[in-house]
Amino acid sequence: MTSLAELITSNQLAINYRQGFFSITRSITGFFSPFPFSEAEKAVKAATNALRDYRKSQQGQYLTTAIAQYRRAYETSNEKHIHFPDIINNYAALLNKQDRLLGIKSSLEEVIRLLEEARVVMEKRTRPTANYGILLNNLGQAYLDRCRVSKTGQDLQSAMDTFNRARSQNGSFPVSLVYACSLIGSATTLLTACELELPAATDVKKLHSAITFLKTAQKQRDIEIQVECYRQLASAYDLLYKKTTNRDNLDLSIGHYAQALDRLHHQYRNLVPTLLSLAKQHFERHKLTKAPNDLITAQKHRDEAKALVDQVPGANELKRQIEDLTSNMAPYDERGQAYKSVVSLLDAQKCIDESEILLPNAEEVKTQIGTSTSNTELHAMHELSCETFFTAYCEDDLDNHQEMILES
Repeated sequence: MTSLAELITSNQLAINYRQGFFSITRSITGFFSPFPFSEAEKAVKAATNALRDYRKSQQGQYLTTAIAQYRRAYETSNEKHIHFPDIINNYAALLNKQDRLLGIKSSLEEVIRLLEEARVVMEKRTRPTANYGILLNNLGQAYLDRCRVSKTGQDLQSAMDTFNRARSQNGSFPVSLVYACSLIGSATTLLTACELELPAATDVKKLHSAITFLKTAQKQRDIEIQVECYRQLASAYDLLYKKTTNRDNLDLSIGHYAQALDRLHHQYRNLVPTLLSLAKQHFERHKLTKAPNDLITAQKHRDEAKALVDQVPGANELKRQIEDLTSNMAPYDERGQAYKSVVSLLDAQKCIDESEILLPNAEEVKTQIGTSTSNTELHAMHELSCETFFTAYCEDDLDNHQEMILES
């Protein structure tokens, strides 16, 4: 998965900022001064201010300052500090966020070490805080990230066990943000197991379990949660298609990727992988059905991904996949261009038919299209006729059209 860790990190910081650690530190400022943890308290306040500035400006210098201040808070406090696990949790989350913005994993081992330290401290306490579930989500994702590098069953099992524990801590109805992240983490770990491990008879069962987790997580209406659920459901149905060869699963995969794409707008980090995956799926379906629209759509999404990929940090793997897809699609490119020409001609003919009752010279335009041999001219006629039809429609029923816009 390309974005769950970023999702967990952003939700972790947002939750803490709104109702957790940051508000608690402000309310207990007077309590610690001038006791041993006053330096840690000052550092947390400075980190809070820097993080607020970062959210407003998205300038990296403020993120760097927030990390430095959390490091200072970590170094000047210990497990006797009531909020020591929360300091570690936020420090690790910001290190993880910085790595992801840079497209690297240089802090991954330190993030795991920090979160394990915080987990031990919190579990020694009589009653772990509400942020225990957030900590487990972040730790589970860190193990999953390391698993993708190490390809070891040990890291995969650590991720699975941690997310299972997180689900037991975070369970809620209605589904909370933290619980939804636990469900997505468990689902993603199951999908990763099916991708990395040797094929097994239990794979289909794992995939159906992952789908159940994701559909439960969708009950949380946060837009980032929704996007991630659609993307992971698409991945799950793709794996089901590959294991069962049931084309219904391929159709479901395409449908869920399309739903994710509709909600992504210009979030480039997630947009490019989704465009690429959707291009692959449409191309796969074209090879099965020979449907022209699938090839046209595959080429469109591939080209969109290629145009945007340079805006994604650390995108070498994405670039390689785009190049591989382009190579695989090369024998079909000429066919795709022919399909586009036919579709453009049909669209133009349809538009002229629709405008016939409004345009007295429609037959003359039709004749021009029929005798034209230039694709450029066809496209120009198509645009002109559609524009004329739209203008006539608006002038004919302008008031109703304005009402529809206001209602929408």
